[in-house]
Amino acid sequence: MPLSEGNFASATAITMGNIARPGCLTQCGNLTVQYPFGIGKGCSLDESFELTCNLTYKPPKLFIGSGNIEIYSISDSEMRIYNRVAYKCYNASGNVTDELDAWTNLETTPFTFSQKNKFTVIGCDDFALIGGTNGAEFTSGCLGACSNANDVPADGYCSGIGCCQTAIPKGLKFYQTTVLTIDNHTAVQSFNPCGLAFLGEEDSFQFGGAHDLYNATEFYDRTIASVPVVVDWVIGGNWSCAQASTECKGNSVCSDADIGGYRCSCNKGYEGNPYLDPGCQGSYNYTCLPGNTGDARTVDGCRPVAKNSKFPAMVFCLALVFGFVAMLSGITGICLGIRKRKLIKLREKFFEQNGGVFLKQKLKAPGASDNVTIFSTQQLRKATDNYSEERIVGRGGYVVVYKGILQDERVVAIKKSKLVDGTQAEQFINEVLILTQVIHRNVVKLLGFCLEEEVPILVYEFISNNTLFYHIHHGSGGVSWLSWENRLRVAAEAAFGVVLAELITGQKPLSPDRINVEKNLATHFLNSVKENRFLQIVEPRVLREATVEQLQAVRELTRRCLHLVGENRPTMKEVAMMLEGFRKFTTHPWVHQETSESRSLILEVKQSDVYSVLQNPI
Repeated sequence: MPLSEGNFASATAITMGNIARPGCLTQCGNLTVQYPFGIGKGCSLDESFELTCNLTYKPPKLFIGSGNIEIYSISDSEMRIYNRVAYKCYNASGNVTDELDAWTNLETTPFTFSQKNKFTVIGCDDFALIGGTNGAEFTSGCLGACSNANDVPADGYCSGIGCCQTAIPKGLKFYQTTVLTIDNHTAVQSFNPCGLAFLGEEDSFQFGGAHDLYNATEFYDRTIASVPVVVDWVIGGNWSCAQASTECKGNSVCSDADIGGYRCSCNKGYEGNPYLDPGCQGSYNYTCLPGNTGDARTVDGCRPVAKNSKFPAMVFCLALVFGFVAMLSGITGICLGIRKRKLIKLREKFFEQNGGVFLKQKLKAPGASDNVTIFSTQQLRKATDNYSEERIVGRGGYVVVYKGILQDERVVAIKKSKLVDGTQAEQFINEVLILTQVIHRNVVKLLGFCLEEEVPILVYEFISNNTLFYHIHHGSGGVSWLSWENRLRVAAEAAFGVVLAELITGQKPLSPDRINVEKNLATHFLNSVKENRFLQIVEPRVLREATVEQLQAVRELTRRCLHLVGENRPTMKEVAMMLEGFRKFTTHPWVHQETSESRSLILEVKQSDVYSVLQNPI
């Protein structure tokens, strides 16, 4: 570059700047890592740019964070990660022999899937769905079809015959794909035993025609190795260049990204790392001589400064003011960003701590309900006006119930526990799984749950009258108004094991008053029957009104309903029929006489040996 006049400017030879923070690794296998990325703690801009170099591989492999997303390559605005391919294979009879779903989650990172990727489906009897989030829910799909191998083009072009491609939306941060079939490959299995689907870089993929359809394993390995997924990365997802004016170092320029955030790049003719001091540098550093000002890289760029000029002082003052404002904005932005990241990490911690990952897997299993919503903390806080006291519709010893209004105007009941008990996570998951499968006219429907708080929150449909729980446990003077006949009617209409135990004993499903292993009513009930102390836990009114035979029958039915192995439990229909039979039995005239005799027997036995009444303990 030309110098201005020799007495006004000077040129000094310099060396290239650093590409990483001092003491940090820059190499992992054949990949070079430059700041803002960094290998290990304290080497990156923040935790979201932290990478792990796993030295147990030969050569070493580079991963995002401490996770399992392996990096293919990194450039100044893009990252490429190794692919994940979903597939489903069939035998000649149309039975599935092998299958795998594929997904990748970048929601807690500054990365998004680039639109350079295409969603691709390979197969002659297959269609695949891709779903995810890009600020909103996203679902798309693609169908590959053909009737014989000769129809499939072999020129590498994905035409829709045996190979289908479709675009993805901007800003996608999470996706999951599943391969489905039209006719289980029964007509094409001889030349196409498997259907496959993946998200990958369009320019890196070439379709091999019928050869790829037949050789699924070879195609899978080749795609993993040579068709990466392109990921865009930016700095500060909520920042723009206006807020980050001082973050791009010397001889660099800031550019706003269309997906949010910004990037720094060296000016033309300069090289180096624009995110680290001293910034980008060229072969020579041009500066005006003392007493001169201007751009030393251009002809006549430096001019003498008049001795009485106030220009330097003004520049200094303006620079000081703008520098202070920029620093204040930067600190504010960093604090907000740190706070937001902490909240995200805390919600992720609670979600995992409350069994969210395991529960999501269970809800995706065959036979699981697909009508359950996983609510976010923000949704429920908005629905309850941040859990306003005015929205409380019920309180218990350990639970508060709020009336909530969802975004779609649905009115719901939101049940929030007051206590934290980490030992109940597994029990909570099992209860949710059971509730999601219950569809009964007299059972309040579970609409969903939230696991992003310290204690799990359940969301039910809203009912205007009091619940069965209220009528059992909040009777006049602490005594339930429910007669034995009413209890049988309620049991027949609800037909649940735990509800049966609750109706018989009058005790709550969870109680801290019982010993640790018997806080759960189901466990307490089974242990009481097993240890021949069943009558000790039966509510006094039930003892007065029920016969010994009725108690024995209902006790045995409840025990079967609470069996730990689901296959050994009776169906709801069987339970309802048996309970309905008990109800009809109590209406016969001769029953009143037997009930009186039985009641006398119970009272007599309670005075002597309460354990001898029931002769068949578990």
